Amino acid sequence: MLMTLSLQLPKTPSVGVTPPGVIEEGSSVNLTCTSEANPVAKYTWTKVTTDHSLGHSVQGQQLSFHPIQSSDSGQYLCTAKNDLGTKSSPISIDMLKFVQPYGPKNTSVIPSPPGEIMEGGSVTLSCSSDANPAADYTWFKDNQPLPWEPRRPYTLDPVSSKDRGTYRCHAENQYGYLGSNSVFIDVHAWPGRKARYQGGGERQEAIPY
Repeated sequence: MLMTLSLQLPKTPSVGVTPPGVIEEGSSVNLTCTSEANPVAKYTWTKVTTDHSLGHSVQGQQLSFHPIQSSDSGQYLCTAKNDLGTKSSPISIDMLKFVQPYGPKNTSVIPSPPGEIMEGGSVTLSCSSDANPAADYTWFKDNQPLPWEPRRPYTLDPVSSKDRGTYRCHAENQYGYLGSNSVFIDVHAWPGRKARYQGGGERQEAIPY
């Protein structure tokens, strides 16, 4: 049985950017253009200049930036063409934010729950810092480093008297480092319960207030 394929001029191209979302200057970015057409369309990418004229053109379905620079921002036009006609679609890199990398800022330790902590309960310590790229964290208790994972909150569960002390974190990436505030974890024993202390020995703990 003889089959005939209908000819079709290109449909309005669909354009996209990879990766989506916020783009960091210096990263790799791809613009992709697709269009249904028969015969198969050929693609051309063109940057629209500041006076709205068309600048240098690049052939191909994908336009790649390795690495992308702030000077690459602007509007690009993808044109799909076959023997029957052409269709074009724009995409703007202006709508994407170029985020410069920077060292940690506003580093802080947040205990949850805050306030009084009872022996046998639990408390989670989180280190927060504004950094690009994301910072790794080093934890300290009473100025001694702790072997905790570099990016995850840490939960003391169950809390015991040996966990009593001053905690802080240190945020660092390749662009800098910054220490946090210090948080004092004070562990209270339940009434009538003996609490052990790092110095040795035990004593009856009073009812916490």
